[in-house]
Amino acid sequence: MFEKVYTLDVTRSSVFMDPEDYKTPGRQASPSHLFRRIKRFYHYRVVGFICLTTLFLALLFSGSTIKPYKDTKTLKNGLFRSTNQILRRRDGFIMITPTLGRMELLPNFLRHYASNDGTSIRALILEWVDDATSPDPKFIDSLRFYPVPIYLIRPKTRSLNERFKPLETLSHNFIIASNREAKEYEAKYFSKAVFSVDDDILIPLSDLEQAFTIFTQPFQTTTRMIGFFARRGSSAGKYITSYKPEYNIVLTKGAFLHHDWFEKYWEDKYSELRDFVTLNSNCEDILMSYIYADEVGIAPMFFLSKYKDLGLVKGISTKPSHYDFRSKCIEKFNYFFGETTLISTDIMIKNLGA
Repeated sequence: MFEKVYTLDVTRSSVFMDPEDYKTPGRQASPSHLFRRIKRFYHYRVVGFICLTTLFLALLFSGSTIKPYKDTKTLKNGLFRSTNQILRRRDGFIMITPTLGRMELLPNFLRHYASNDGTSIRALILEWVDDATSPDPKFIDSLRFYPVPIYLIRPKTRSLNERFKPLETLSHNFIIASNREAKEYEAKYFSKAVFSVDDDILIPLSDLEQAFTIFTQPFQTTTRMIGFFARRGSSAGKYITSYKPEYNIVLTKGAFLHHDWFEKYWEDKYSELRDFVTLNSNCEDILMSYIYADEVGIAPMFFLSKYKDLGLVKGISTKPSHYDFRSKCIEKFNYFFGETTLISTDIMIKNLGA
């Protein structure tokens, strides 16, 4: 009869070896010795798994800034550009909406966005850009019935650039009505996540929440602009309204932006372009897309949604010259930034649960 022998490979890691094996290289291992080694091996695996899981959860919920890595496949010119603060979903987002005093739209707009305090909307800022009129007193009185904080402010000018004014420059002195005390209006309490939306656009709240979740994905290399209206600007200076086969612009009539891009928008080097927007009362949304592409260097993201657009009848886009002039904007911005600044993609997101 031959005795069954278990042979130990001395070249393996010490995790698999019994201390006695160091004393007698090549020593044969009995079944009891092998059992101890297997037990030790699985012990280390369990401890390692617990440590890695703890580290992952600590990073996920700490809210600390995670340094991104360089990805030359997706970032413009192989150069990395990132925002200063990684967004956290639990901080929610601020809604900013310019309104030209279209009182017939605002009640429906507020009922849609401000009636539910269970959303991620932390505050809704309405910019009353019509300096010739004031809000209806009945409308102001109705604000108190909404659970979401609402601040109706009057910007300094009627320029379309005002929609991208950094929040810290909009002090409580600009408030003309609110359902909160003026002292509660402090920019330091606001989130860095901003949802820019027109007063005639109603996005389903389920789509809005899902888009915000994607916008604040942890461990992403940089924040990506996500919008509900995709367009394309060609290198030849054409403004194309179709998102097929590719798009490179998402309009800020319904888009998530990082507040850092608001500060970029107002840098001195873009003053000529802001003056162009003010003079023509158009293309501030396209300009933001160019600044985003130039500063961040990745394509935006389009969320396909069944929204309601109440401005299809009387909105600015219904004017015959609107689209022709926006092609002129593309041509001017191409000349300033370069024809290859906008980054195209065909990626689309859709809420499968809707």
